[in-house]
Amino acid sequence: MKRVVKRPVVKSKKASAIKKAAEKAVRARAMMPSEVKVGIKIFQIVKGDPGESPKGDRFWGVVNYRERLIIIAEDLFAQDVQMTILHEILHALLLAIGRGGLDRVNEGLVNSMECGLFQLIQDNPELMRYLQEKF
Repeated sequence: MKRVVKRPVVKSKKASAIKKAAEKAVRARAMMPSEVKVGIKIFQIVKGDPGESPKGDRFWGVVNYRERLIIIAEDLFAQDVQMTILHEILHALLLAIGRGGLDRVNEGLVNSMECGLFQLIQDNPELMRYLQEKF
């Protein structure tokens, strides 16, 4: 008589990683703030089509100062959504302090600040909690 050995189904590491990434993306969408206060103005944050540059490059995000709206592309990975929100907030912040605007966009500065601040925030949660304290 032939003996049949049942083996447990083993999911591949790649399939498991894809599933975890998808779950993270769902959590990130659920946690994405709907608004942010920059200076004295409140900007709504929504998913949508941020459009394209004059060269035809697709934007990941855009801030509309007049409408007080930040639009984030819908098909980004969770971490890209976080970084894009921070990026657009920095554009709004520069405008609020008189250092930016529709005619004086300093993309290089915003890109540098975005990367540095994102890493600082991610690596120092205790610092972020401390800075949120109101004494």
